[in-house]
Amino acid sequence: MTEQKYVDAIVKKVIATDARKKDIREQLLCDIRARMERGDAAEEIFAQMGTVQEVADGFNESVTPAERKRYFCRKRFKIAIPIVLAAAALIYLIYWQIPKGRAIEDSKTFTKEQVESAMIETVTLFEQEDYAAMQKNATAQMQSVLNKSSMDEVKKLFHENWGERTQVGVFYIQEVVQKNMHMAVGQVTVTYENTVVTYTLMYEEDMRLCGFYVK
Repeated sequence: MTEQKYVDAIVKKVIATDARKKDIREQLLCDIRARMERGDAAEEIFAQMGTVQEVADGFNESVTPAERKRYFCRKRFKIAIPIVLAAAALIYLIYWQIPKGRAIEDSKTFTKEQVESAMIETVTLFEQEDYAAMQKNATAQMQSVLNKSSMDEVKKLFHENWGERTQVGVFYIQEVVQKNMHMAVGQVTVTYENTVVTYTLMYEEDMRLCGFYVK
């Protein structure tokens, strides 16, 4: 063990302020190096001084109860700071990832009329089975499922023959923000001659379809 490691180990166990620890470190190093210059071996010096714990205990014997209490309070505070900061960072990260909804009227990205128009267009193209046009207005991820095979399976969940559209219900639209990404989410119930379908449609900021759900 070098004199530096020996002294650092002692100072680590001393109950004192940072300034006091600095003084102790300098004094111990000065004494040890002075003896080494006189020819004493480091191991011999350490043996005569005592173990790390013994030397530290010698310094700690003079610490008053009040000083001891202040030391441990400061130590707990130093430990608490990074824990609190880490917790705050985690809370912010979770908050940032959680989708947050707001009224479409408060949106600075979408208008209610714009989203309603896009929803009617999407529903109409779906009814007409114009999946090529739907793909053209959709994100790359959605394009892979907007095809006749997939959509026929969806339609079969309700009725073999939906019939003509007879009524469009009320539009419920809001903006959802997640990870700094803005999306418009709209829901509308459409009545057909032989079934009733509720559409939930999602659009990105450029009004490309990114979600298509029916129930």
